[in-house]
Amino acid sequence: MLVEVKPEEAWREKWREWLPKWKAAWRYAAEREWSFHIYDESRIKGPALKNIQYIERFKRGDYSEEDMDAVVRTVLFMGSAPIHYLLALHFTGSETLGWSVLFHMIATRQLDCDISRHFDEYLEVTVTA
Repeated sequence: MLVEVKPEEAWREKWREWLPKWKAAWRYAAEREWSFHIYDESRIKGPALKNIQYIERFKRGDYSEEDMDAVVRTVLFMGSAPIHYLLALHFTGSETLGWSVLFHMIATRQLDCDISRHFDEYLEVTVTA
């Protein structure tokens, strides 16, 4: 999903001026089989924003390619997988490291999830297309 966020008053006032830019964004998103939405700031406040801010710290982490490849293979094989399954399968005895690796993979778009959901062991992840 590609999202343009503008204050409601601004997009209502300038929508004609911004329409060509939004059409270009829509085409860009469509080429990648994404959706394009225009939200005001009230739509991004809440759990999704908190989750994005939280996982941002894991983006620059240096984690084992071998661990990440194993996670990707598992999730591809299953189609989707809950965090608790991945932790038990790949990080038994080092769950803290496992959470960090999985958050890194979400933050770097190797894995995808419903970012608006609470990050718990039942969160389902998929491999980003």
